[in-house]
Amino acid sequence: MIKNWDKRIIELFHRFSEREFQRDSWFGLNNEVSSPDEMCNWLDDLDLEGWIKQKSTTLDSIVISLIEDFILDIEKLPKTNGPLGRIFIAVVDEFAIKS
Repeated sequence: MIKNWDKRIIELFHRFSEREFQRDSWFGLNNEVSSPDEMCNWLDDLDLEGWIKQKSTTLDSIVISLIEDFILDIEKLPKTNGPLGRIFIAVVDEFAIKS
């Protein structure tokens, strides 16, 4: 039986891998509204590092390593309030105007 925390972690990875969700929610094309920053905050909200620690005896070491690499990659992303984030917002706004 999958616990609620496990389900939410699975959903986290599903959302990060789902291009349509990102496009639709970032550009306001569906009922869900999100942003890259919000998605990145999910890692802390769901305590992904705590989940890894709890699962360390049951998850394969390769899976743990991949998740840890994922976390490091997310931490490297620019925040939307930084210089690169402003470019992203401008692109989003431009796309929304044309849609």
